[in-house]
Amino acid sequence: MKLRKFMLFFGLGTTGSIAGKILLKFALFTLLLSVFAVTTIYAQSQIFGVPGRNGMDGRSGRNGLNGQEQVIRAGDRSIAYDLSGGEGDDGENASLGENATQCQQPQPEFSIMGAQGGNGGNGGSGGNGGNGGNATIYFDEISQLKNVLLKNNGGRLRRGGLGAQGGNGCTCQQSSWEVTYCTWELRSQPIKDEKQPWQAIRQRTTLCSGIPFLGDNEPSRPSHVSSDNNYRYRWHYIGVDRRDRYTCTNGSQGQNGRNGSDGTLGAYGRVWLVQGTTIPTEKLTHSEKVSTLSGKTIPFVKNNWLDKNGLGQLLASGSNVSDSYALLDTKRRSLKVVWATEKSFTDLGDPAIESTIAASGMLNLTIPGTLESDVDIQKDTTVVKIANGIHPNRLRQFQFKGFYLFKDPSKIYLEDRGNLLNELKQVKVTVSLYDRNGKQIGNKLKELTYAIAPRVETPKGVSIANNSYTLDFGDAFSALLKPDKPMAYVISIDQTTIAGATYNSGMQVKFVVGKINTNPEVERL
Repeated sequence: MKLRKFMLFFGLGTTGSIAGKILLKFALFTLLLSVFAVTTIYAQSQIFGVPGRNGMDGRSGRNGLNGQEQVIRAGDRSIAYDLSGGEGDDGENASLGENATQCQQPQPEFSIMGAQGGNGGNGGSGGNGGNGGNATIYFDEISQLKNVLLKNNGGRLRRGGLGAQGGNGCTCQQSSWEVTYCTWELRSQPIKDEKQPWQAIRQRTTLCSGIPFLGDNEPSRPSHVSSDNNYRYRWHYIGVDRRDRYTCTNGSQGQNGRNGSDGTLGAYGRVWLVQGTTIPTEKLTHSEKVSTLSGKTIPFVKNNWLDKNGLGQLLASGSNVSDSYALLDTKRRSLKVVWATEKSFTDLGDPAIESTIAASGMLNLTIPGTLESDVDIQKDTTVVKIANGIHPNRLRQFQFKGFYLFKDPSKIYLEDRGNLLNELKQVKVTVSLYDRNGKQIGNKLKELTYAIAPRVETPKGVSIANNSYTLDFGDAFSALLKPDKPMAYVISIDQTTIAGATYNSGMQVKFVVGKINTNPEVERL
């Protein structure tokens, strides 16, 4: 009796010669239930199976050690030094990406895709070769270098590790399937009148959980509806409502990992050759006041490292070195300052003289432009002879003394409180006329320039008495000098010394045309 109820529940008939058919239906249905039970479907993802884990990356190889630095003294005995860089280590191979797991394929009411295989790991980078060690070789005679066997080549590079393959994704056992939906109708009949026909109340469409191709949809019957005091109810099978088809896509294979890059070959170490027992200490610059510098001899030393080729030919056979090397070339020179003027150090301001030795061995001198000097370049010494000069404080001492009759801007007076004209090469005075808006200087309107030299006739419009300068512009500015108009002169003075240095000073003079002004507004520039 229990077996009959079980078979009726799953829609398996019991009449006729269908025992084998019943058993077949039962076996197929049980198989479907087991597949759905063991297969994992991720919520809302439409992916079945568990993705494979990614493979591990290989470790990078260790870099080789650098060779040691070495100081070598060449002599008459053979010596050998191995300063080669060490080898690196190979990069480690990566591990495979894992295959996807739990790949039993379900047949749900939607299309699905298999889980992806894990990516293969990347190979580790190969180790770099270590650099060769640097060497400094001292020698007395070039032939002694033949007694030195030297190896300072870089270490060998090592290979990168191999990348690994990606794992396989879940594959479909069935590329497509059909899901059938059945329609049922709920009917009712009065309990007290069994002769009344059953009346339709509503319909429901459900998944046909039976095996439709065997003609069995009965297991999809909706749940039983209990009778009430007036009516009994039952579900009546109407038929198949629709058949939807869904597909399965194989999960993709994981990406293959990259091979690790090979390391780099270690570089040769540098080699410096020094003839002698030491590298001289450099003395590159010197600055000192002439009062203490005079009479001294200041030595300068400059070490030049000359790039040369052909090192392998200089060393012993079997050496493994770079072809290039650096050879020390030391330049030496001295500075001597001679004070050859009757003027005292104080008279000339006791300035400093600066000197720097160049790569050529010559001295670059910075001598103040207030000193008159001669430079004599001898074999090993540069002699600076101070013959004359002026005190720096006597420069830039021009002052504005006023207008002619206190109001005529066509003639002005200047005074050089340094009184230097006869001790200079030239004095150049430039007067520029500007218009003015209040205190603000406007546009340049016109410019006059006077070049004045000692013991030479003065330019037109210039007269000099001792240290006083009178500049008469004549009619040069007349058309621009309107009564009561605010104007300004910008006066620039260039003083050029016998040594050829030029020192500039200037002033700005504001005035109103035609107004008497015994104390004009003067601003030094």
